[in-house]
Amino acid sequence: MAKKADFRKCQYSHCKHDDKIISIETDKYAEENGRYYHADCKHEKDTRAEIIDYWYKYIDEDVIFNQLVRIVDRLIYKESVDCDYLLWALKKKAKFLNHPPGLVYVAKDKQLKKEWDFEKKLKAFNESKTKIETKSDNEPSFTYNETDSKKKFGDIFGGK
Repeated sequence: MAKKADFRKCQYSHCKHDDKIISIETDKYAEENGRYYHADCKHEKDTRAEIIDYWYKYIDEDVIFNQLVRIVDRLIYKESVDCDYLLWALKKKAKFLNHPPGLVYVAKDKQLKKEWDFEKKLKAFNESKTKIETKSDNEPSFTYNETDSKKKFGDIFGGK
């Protein structure tokens, strides 16, 4: 009897992978309630939910969810705004937002985009500084040969 291959279908409705197939043995994946997701698909799904929760908790409890979800989906899926950037920008400009369409202006703010790029580059730089890789191929090797004869000062310069 043939062994069944460990392949699963990504359950994220907006999966950006071509075949939507997850190989359990080779691909990075996440499992939630028996559903399998690519790691990046799961991250995007969770970040999208966090954006909506943040709006509800800190900006407006009486928000029209249909309108908020439609705007967030348009920004993430149609206009390809990074979901991490959108969450970060929402947290930065939360005190200035009163209604969901304002999120469109926050996503397109050029000054915020520059700050986001700078913070990403700074974070990458700091992470690269802490991960110093040493190469063992170029390390010098030392050997110590012990002899019974006594050394003289002239031996330092190669004299006999």
